Amino acid sequence: MRSKFSTRLMDIIMSDNSKSTGSFIQTWTGKKFDFMNPESDSIVIEDIAHALSLTCRFGGHTLRFYSVADHSVNVARLLAWEGHSIPTIQAGLLHDSAESFLGDVVTPLKKMLPAISDMEKNISSVMLQRFCVDTSDVDFDAIKLSDQIMLVAEAETILDNPPINNWTERYPKVPKYLRLHISQTPKEAEYYFLAAAKLLLDVEIS
Repeated sequence: MRSKFSTRLMDIIMSDNSKSTGSFIQTWTGKKFDFMNPESDSIVIEDIAHALSLTCRFGGHTLRFYSVADHSVNVARLLAWEGHSIPTIQAGLLHDSAESFLGDVVTPLKKMLPAISDMEKNISSVMLQRFCVDTSDVDFDAIKLSDQIMLVAEAETILDNPPINNWTERYPKVPKYLRLHISQTPKEAEYYFLAAAKLLLDVEIS
């Protein structure tokens, strides 16, 4: 059941006033991305890499800047280390790609806003189609597990204070072999993500 706030949010999105002002954004490369009707032609890897490289994890409450782009590649690396299928690694790289358009809505808030979660799932589905990921061979449970492991590793590395109420204990332990890659700058993170995308998704980088 949707909360009153979430229902009101969706009402605003679907209202005539919202349609008159536009339900789209202009991307880094100058494309028009429509939240209500995301199309493959409006999605390019350069926009995803650029936006994610400038988006900080944990809502920015970190010791230093750590981007969603780095997080995405770290998840893909963990999946590769554990021997998962190529489609699973591809989907792992793209698992937060919708945030290049929606921003990184922190998980507790996202749970209060089902409309945003639904939109994120829809955009993510279009992303996987856009980059020809064979979803029949994707282990989504493995991606979720790797995402959770990375969350704990990141919390141990880039948060300045111990987890409140020991929240990290709800998640799997971090393997001893795991090492986070943290780019020195957003531009480095952008290039790092693009390099992974070129290798995994066989995309042309302009």
